[in-house]
Amino acid sequence: MQELADPKGIQRATANRVDNAAEAMTDSLLKQIVISTAALDDRDSVEIAIADTGSGVTSEIKGRLFLPYFSTKN
Repeated sequence: MQELADPKGIQRATANRVDNAAEAMTDSLLKQIVISTAALDDRDSVEIAIADTGSGVTSEIKGRLFLPYFSTKN
């Protein structure tokens, strides 16, 4: 089977998302991170979902999340 993704890159991206989720919950009373995976219908793709109990992001920030160098951190 041919690899179509960089395993180390996926590992770094997942670890970064978990770190961000943990930071997002600093002011939350309930601190919970849920990570789930699922094979998609085509069976050639996998979905990795990471959810947390942080406060979330505003619609303004949501529109900018994937811009290069964008951050809400100081």
